[in-house]
Amino acid sequence: MRRELSSGAIVVAISLLSLSLVRGQGVPDRPQGVTAGAWISLNPRLGFVVAPAARAPVAGANALLVAPPVEGYFMIKGETGWSRVVVADPMKGPGGTG
Repeated sequence: MRRELSSGAIVVAISLLSLSLVRGQGVPDRPQGVTAGAWISLNPRLGFVVAPAARAPVAGANALLVAPPVEGYFMIKGETGWSRVVVADPMKGPGGTG
């Protein structure tokens, strides 16, 4: 019985893996309109788009120690193309718990 369950689990895992590899095969490697220099590929279906910096560089001693933060957004590849991922703030708990 356990051998059948473990064999079934392996078959399901292989099926899901192959399905995820097949999805999005006809979609380009990066979203349309995103230059190669602005695209950071994390895996074949997920990437990060670096947005152009809107602020002027920081002058002074801090500019030598810490680079300014990079702004951008995540994109995920689906069956029909690329979609922008929006990360929403989770709900906070009562008081100072969240």
